[in-house]
Amino acid sequence: MRPDPVSLLRHTAALAECPCWHPEEQVLYFTDIPAGRIWRFDPKSGQAVLFHEGEITGGLTLQRDGSWMLFRVKDVARLNARGELEETWPVLLPGAKRFNDVIADPAGRVFAGTIGVDNQSGGLYRLDTNGDYRCLFQGTRIANGMAFSRCGAYFYWTCSTTGVIYRFNYSQETGELSQRHCFYRCEPEEGTPDGLTIDLEGNLWSARWGTGRVIVLSPKGEKLEQIEFPESNVSSLTWGGAGLRDLYVTSARSEGGSPGEHDLFVLPNAGPGAAESRSCLSWPHRE
Repeated sequence: MRPDPVSLLRHTAALAECPCWHPEEQVLYFTDIPAGRIWRFDPKSGQAVLFHEGEITGGLTLQRDGSWMLFRVKDVARLNARGELEETWPVLLPGAKRFNDVIADPAGRVFAGTIGVDNQSGGLYRLDTNGDYRCLFQGTRIANGMAFSRCGAYFYWTCSTTGVIYRFNYSQETGELSQRHCFYRCEPEEGTPDGLTIDLEGNLWSARWGTGRVIVLSPKGEKLEQIEFPESNVSSLTWGGAGLRDLYVTSARSEGGSPGEHDLFVLPNAGPGAAESRSCLSWPHRE
């Protein structure tokens, strides 16, 4: 019998998102998107402290050198390990309101989703390690959770607008995506697919907004399990703890703005999960 989710934090964030486990520090970082806040949660103490406060932040990645990259409205910002802003890098996102979920690939690039102003203007960008970036595709309002397969051959991307999780062929050498394929079409009663992560067996764990669930999918796209949470808006999830066996899950307030009771959960011993890659972005050359 799988243990029930354990509530870790309450009334901390309006929209807790993009959880990121720091393996050296053994702590969890996560965003409060509209507040522009980054929180640092220590499982040993059970306390969260404010790490950084600034502009609206849709996603973040931990860099190989220990710094952080924040993906905001019109730029990417670099923080040092103390949470201090060091530099910003303007990024043009035509037709998009801001960045959303992001993920680093094994080569250190970052794939970054956006929130569009309509159902066609949001999409997916790739930021290369040398500072170059380009839009890979548009055609959604909300580009959401992503994951890489354990074999390294596939990239998974969540379209919240259509309720589909897509699979692409992925080249680690070039970062190119090809052969877009519908991997899983979500049933309306499952809720809107949001954040995504993967375990060591290649199973995908999909957070569901609106129904308070996490759905587990096999590498073949079969629904294996459904886990219920006591909050309706489950937003994202990542692996952490010793051996990456614990699943940390964020949640958010309702669309109307009423406060949720819980911001952060843990599902103990749900893994083992797969470790996330670290980004390795450098700033573009400036004259």
